[in-house]
Amino acid sequence: TRVLLNIKFKNLKEAINELKKLLNNEVIKKEKINDLWVRPGKLSNVQKITKTELSSNIKNKEIKKQEKNVTEKKTAETQKKEKENKIEGKSKLEKDTKETATIKRTEQKQEENKILKKNKYKIISDEGYTNCIFANQPIELGKEENYELKTVFNKPEKVFARCYLPNSIGEIQNNDFWHEIWINGKFIRKTVFNSSPDPNWDQIQIWVSEDDYSDIINSLEKGEYKITIWVLKNQVKNEDDKTKMITVKLSKGEFTYIVP
Repeated sequence: TRVLLNIKFKNLKEAINELKKLLNNEVIKKEKINDLWVRPGKLSNVQKITKTELSSNIKNKEIKKQEKNVTEKKTAETQKKEKENKIEGKSKLEKDTKETATIKRTEQKQEENKILKKNKYKIISDEGYTNCIFANQPIELGKEENYELKTVFNKPEKVFARCYLPNSIGEIQNNDFWHEIWINGKFIRKTVFNSSPDPNWDQIQIWVSEDDYSDIINSLEKGEYKITIWVLKNQVKNEDDKTKMITVKLSKGEFTYIVP
């Protein structure tokens, strides 16, 4: 706001003194006008304003100032709301992500438990082959919990084994899949599958005392014996641009057999 006073002064000192008086004027104080100046010469193109018009202008300025404050307040509230919504949205996203991760972990754990329950009798050794379990009767596939599993047998108890494989056995040629019996660390005999096994096999059952090795078990004299069952296969391996056949250990089981 610029206020022009059409007042003539004799000299600069008189003008300065008048300006000092004007600083105490109520209107100037209210408008917070601190910059008062004088200049020589005549005024031209000056629009005179009445006191009423000045009051109206001041009032309009106050209204605009209030409107500006309201607008700034609304803008600040809007920005705050947007920020809160953004934070809330981020929190919700983080919560949803966390809940999704929790659900996935739960599902994964449930799946692991199913696998564990299904294969809780299967143990994979550090060397990569798995184990055999033994009972006095044939162990039905997937119903191991129905049997009394043992590692010590007394003659004439029957001995049946279920031997797990690390994975599905895959395609095997005739005579490249077999199991063996060892007694007290000494190889005794192997039983070869003359026909190819089912590629999906991941375990087999062996009638240790009743079929495959019945004559060996029945011929044992009085004593205590450590009997080991191995399941093995031949596998083609490519190494240094050469193809060779190697023997792979699939399963190993041990039990004690006592002849009174």
